[in-house]
Amino acid sequence: MKKMFRILSSIVLATTVLAPAVFAEEAPTLSSEKISTEEAKVTTLEDLDRKFNLESVDVLPKGVIPLKFNSVTEADQYLSSKYLNVSQTADNDNFSQMSESNAGNTTGEILSTQTITKTKSTKLQGRINLDVTAVYILKNGYIYSLEKVTSDISGETTNFSWKQTSYTEKRLDANRTIALTVYGELTEYMYVNGQIRKIVTSKNVYVEFHGA
Repeated sequence: MKKMFRILSSIVLATTVLAPAVFAEEAPTLSSEKISTEEAKVTTLEDLDRKFNLESVDVLPKGVIPLKFNSVTEADQYLSSKYLNVSQTADNDNFSQMSESNAGNTTGEILSTQTITKTKSTKLQGRINLDVTAVYILKNGYIYSLEKVTSDISGETTNFSWKQTSYTEKRLDANRTIALTVYGELTEYMYVNGQIRKIVTSKNVYVEFHGA
């Protein structure tokens, strides 16, 4: 009886030791390196469209000259270095005033009313700046109302276009300063395999305008 018990115990122990090895062989996994390599293959224009959400273009905006690539691979390398794993938020911690013009009229001795037009420039992407122009009314040095906000790009913009979509405003310093966040779309145009494509990136910039 004791001999039989020893035999059964040996069988149970052997099964326990071997079982994990058997199950491990039944569930092979692919390395992340292999998966990422397969996903990164771009050989056709359709592959490029899917990877970067490119859109076809029938008519170019006035003055825009698309960036020309000799192959899909060349375009893939350029777009990957520029748009993958890169923050699309504008780096505008430091903004500088590009131009300023004031036009005003004074009514009486107590109430001074002025229409102010100011333009400030801030970095949007790479060597592209966004020039934001604000038109607002001043009364006795305080911002009374914001009349208009427009924006356009400057710098190296040959193959780019800009479309302002909206803006938000906030009053600071007891209405002596107006803070604006301008939202829009920066579009880059390219010529690949005989066809024109564009990539659209949502952007926003922050600028402040002082009343006086």
